[in-house]
Amino acid sequence: MIINLAEIPEEGRNYEYTTESGEVTDALVDLIGENKYVTQFFIRPLNTRDFSLTGTLKTKSKELCSYCGQKIQFPVNVKFNEILIPPQEMTRDGHYAKPNHFSENQTEGPQSFEYSAGMKLNIGEYLHEAIALEVPYNPAPEVNAKGDCSDCGLNVQNLLKTYEEKPTALEETNPFAVLKGLKITQ
Repeated sequence: MIINLAEIPEEGRNYEYTTESGEVTDALVDLIGENKYVTQFFIRPLNTRDFSLTGTLKTKSKELCSYCGQKIQFPVNVKFNEILIPPQEMTRDGHYAKPNHFSENQTEGPQSFEYSAGMKLNIGEYLHEAIALEVPYNPAPEVNAKGDCSDCGLNVQNLLKTYEEKPTALEETNPFAVLKGLKITQ
């Protein structure tokens, strides 16, 4: 779904896309499969070239459980707050230059996101990436107080204990003991 940013009025515009309306289903199907989604967002011009994009996305992603390896539907709740900027030439000293190290990246407040030439925003592509970034490296369902998985009922605490490696007792040796046998010639 392509949004023409030049057509956004000064007061901004609200959007709501769902599984039933189907505007971005094709862009999300590889991540969410048959799961339903609801996204609501608001785009407002900040000036003639930059825009504010705020909103939410709720769905479930098709994943494999990091505990048992079974297929799960991982809940995804994304909140986004972006400043949409025009495509930038990435010169070293440019106004929109990105940080060269992750630690310099700001975590609070809006982040910047470039829209394509011609003031077009592919919202399907944006939402696809928002879902992909929200899913953790090791997805797993919630675990209750007893240690049971909320999805399959498997006791995760017992499962993790069976995979723990027991360290072997290492013989403590002095690494400098080898030096005692060295003879220095003068």
